[in-house]
Amino acid sequence: MLEKSAYLSVLLVAGLHIIFMIIELIFWDTDFGRRLTRLSPTASRETANIGLNPALYNGFLGFGLFWATFALNGLDSYSLCPAGFSCVHCWDGCRGRNLG
Repeated sequence: MLEKSAYLSVLLVAGLHIIFMIIELIFWDTDFGRRLTRLSPTASRETANIGLNPALYNGFLGFGLFWATFALNGLDSYSLCPAGFSCVHCWDGCRGRNLG
């Protein structure tokens, strides 16, 4: 039971990161994206390039989690997921920039 809930949790987090990537890449400067982010048309136009960086981050994280879940078998996949999380968050912290 615990293994199944861990599997589903990883898939949920991966799916959310893919959704975030799509929103940041495609819908940032649209009416739908402005409603989600509560940005004005001017602000969304000016920050569209800034949205590409977190989109790339979310895409790598989401696809890495999917890869770790489906491409590897057994314990290897669950041991890779925390490593992926820590690498992505370490990279994000080492950049030292706050885009928000």
